[in-house]
Amino acid sequence: MLPKPRVYYGWYIAWSYFFMNFYWGGALLAGFSALFIPIKESFGLTATLIAVAISLRYGMAVIGSPVVRYLFDRHGPRSLMLFATFATGGGLLLLIISQSTLMLFISFAIASVGFAIYIAGTGPAVAANWFVRQRGRAIGIVLAGGGFGGPLVSMVVWLEGQWDWRTALAIIIAGLMIVGIPGSLILRHKPEQYGLRPDGDQPQGADVKWPERPATMVPSATESSISVAQALKTPALWLTVSGFVIVSLGSGAINLLFIPHLVDQGFSPTTAGWTFAAMGAINIGTTLMVGWVSDVVDRRSLIIASYLMQGGRLAIFAFATELWHLVPFVILFALGPRVSLLLVSSLLADYFGRPDFGKIQSVLFSGLTAANVVGPVVAGAVHDITGSYTLIFAGYASSVVIAVLVTALVNRPRQEIPAGAGSAG
Repeated sequence: MLPKPRVYYGWYIAWSYFFMNFYWGGALLAGFSALFIPIKESFGLTATLIAVAISLRYGMAVIGSPVVRYLFDRHGPRSLMLFATFATGGGLLLLIISQSTLMLFISFAIASVGFAIYIAGTGPAVAANWFVRQRGRAIGIVLAGGGFGGPLVSMVVWLEGQWDWRTALAIIIAGLMIVGIPGSLILRHKPEQYGLRPDGDQPQGADVKWPERPATMVPSATESSISVAQALKTPALWLTVSGFVIVSLGSGAINLLFIPHLVDQGFSPTTAGWTFAAMGAINIGTTLMVGWVSDVVDRRSLIIASYLMQGGRLAIFAFATELWHLVPFVILFALGPRVSLLLVSSLLADYFGRPDFGKIQSVLFSGLTAANVVGPVVAGAVHDITGSYTLIFAGYASSVVIAVLVTALVNRPRQEIPAGAGSAG
């Protein structure tokens, strides 16, 4: 039995995801860039083969996102994130003892099952279940954790330099267990299962008790409630997702090719590294701030503003040759990809409601993951042909205009009940 918390339990869930995103995003996703060359040299493989092995986590996420969403809607986030923790840890543990190319790929395949669950975005989905009026700020807390994880990359570099990549990976796995297991155990699926209501509103009925008491999620009079089958037939879903995916092509390319492009443009790797750190720092604060603001301001307008700023930063990035060019680039990153994801997830939750939100959001995260694969691959191909990334980043900047126009066409689905505070559209 759990005691009734003095603080609304949804905030414990949001902050639990914050710390898990801090570790997963920093040590496991970005951190692998520090282990890329040591692993390649250890196995005597080409960079292409290592890249393919590591990219299994994104490929698995594209394929598995609908399955994860189905399991999320049926069983909730706790069991999923526990499984993700053990699958990823087990796969990486196998990698430590691997001595052949076959075992390398098998270990990454096992770990990628866990990565697929993490990348599928259960955090925003469960925050949308526990919050309606305060949804933006809750999802903002969840996603801001990834921004705080940047310094962990330096920790991975230090660990590998002090010992070797296998020892560093063993320490990373231990950290995953320390953060992932208790963090996952805090998670809960829907407030109604515990006699609670979204945002900490007064439970219905005087005899409601904490903790678990199975209940059907019953939307309030101010909430939307649209099934996944109905949502898939609405222009609102496909227009929203399409705009986000178009912008994510450029964002995904920057994530992988940030330093290579700036070095091609004449900047030093050190300057590029500090610029990346500045981007992360400014995005942490704005993610939390925009989450708060989006609960009282039209989310669709904020999404369009975010896209315009991202288009501007892509254009600057494409042609940057002087140090001062990087200043407006960093400033425009204030409403970067993490903020867009926060806003779009919140908008979809406003439009379609909580009951089938996990399945509905799987469409968004499948598109996002595909963009994170396609964006860098296309950019690399253009670089091989032209010898520069400038053309493709300029193209991605131009494509943002299409994303803005598409998003401007989004209207709230007619089937839903008019939303109350914190809604958009």
